[in-house]
Amino acid sequence: MVNQQPILRVRGKCLKWNVDRKFGFIKSTEYPEANIFCLATEIIGRKLRRLDVGEEVECSVVITNQGKPQARDVVPLTPERGGGSAPPPPAQKQGSSPRQPPRQ
Repeated sequence: MVNQQPILRVRGKCLKWNVDRKFGFIKSTEYPEANIFCLATEIIGRKLRRLDVGEEVECSVVITNQGKPQARDVVPLTPERGGGSAPPPPAQKQGSSPRQPPRQ
């Protein structure tokens, strides 16, 4: 359980990010004594909810029941790289069907 009231809004950089487990840590100059835990679900404004190490962010900080800082409403301050999606497949011509190998 987490205290729902943010205690402050800070700027910082992504210290590390675990792509597979979808969480990481933010280091802030305003809150240097601890690494701020960040869940991918708290990242706002991106198709791919992840951060790159060293990427600058702004976030609210709440304190968990265990007394640890956690990020909320994380806003990346750099644009998303790669657009976040694969290019569309090539269009098929009208009336054509995919090529089938000859029957034997």
